[in-house]
This record gives sequence, structure tokens and C-alpha cells, in this order.
Amino acid sequence: WLEPGFLVRASFVIGGIIAAALAFLAVGLRPGERSALPLAFAAGSILAVSNALIGPAAGQLGLLAAGKTDIVDLAIMGVVGILLIVVNLAAFAVAQLALRRGDAASVIPLQQIPIQLLPLLIHTLVYRGTLGASKSVVFLCSGLAALLLGAFAIEGRRPERNS
Repeated sequence: WLEPGFLVRASFVIGGIIAAALAFLAVGLRPGERSALPLAFAAGSILAVSNALIGPAAGQLGLLAAGKTDIVDLAIMGVVGILLIVVNLAAFAVAQLALRRGDAASVIPLQQIPIQLLPLLIHTLVYRGTLGASKSVVFLCSGLAALLLGAFAIEGRRPERNS
């Protein structure tokens, strides 16, 4: 999986996701009433990167357990391990900031959108996978619609806040 094409694709896709997360973060850090929403998307995007890094980390742990590692594998494990720690701490911090600025009933569902969608993007662009049958796309769209409808339903049922 360390072929140069894979590394280039992974760098561009994950780099693009991180750039989008930073853009959402920049928008969310501006003062404003709705600043929790971009922060929720930023936290979800960062968590999607974490999920993408877990696959190679698990693969390297499998090699280590089988006794088939060399110095390169150990270096990769170290880098991925450090990245996982940093990425998860950043996601936690951004998610807490989003929750401080907004309501959990709207922040958490919006945070889940990139967590659910970006792994599909990573799968198709980095690993050159397919989404499978057309039923998969229907279920994907249905799940996303249910997530959004649930968020709006919860938001609409809450009483007005006195700020």
C-alpha cells in the first residue's frame, strides 16, 4: 500500500480535508451567532481524518504482531501514532468549542455529516474503491436525509433560549 500513487492520492485527499477543516475553523472562530455550525463541520472533518489514519495504523499493528516489521514499518507506526494523537486532540478541542458556542442538539448531528460522508470520499479517491450497488447510494442519501431531518426536528422542538 506504500506505492507512490497511493501516497500522492492520500496526501492530496487528506490535505484537502484538513484545508477544508481549517477553513471551517476560521469561519467558526469569527464572532457571530451561528459560529457553532462551521466549528461542528470542522470537528467532524478532523475526526474523519482520524478515521482514515486508523486503517493504516491497524495494518501496521498486524505486521508487528506477525513479526513482519522492519525499521520503515516501525517509523510509519510512530508517525501515524503521533498523528492520531494530535488529530484526535484537535478534534476534541474544536468539538468542545462548538458545543460551548452552540447547542448539542444541533452541533452533534452537523458534526456527524463529515464523519459519515468523508470516509466514502476517502475510500473512492484514495483506495480507488467503488460504492457498490446503486442501493448503497440510496441508503447513503437516505441516512444523510434522516440525520438532517432529525437535527431539524430536535432544533424545532426546543423552547426558545433566553440569552
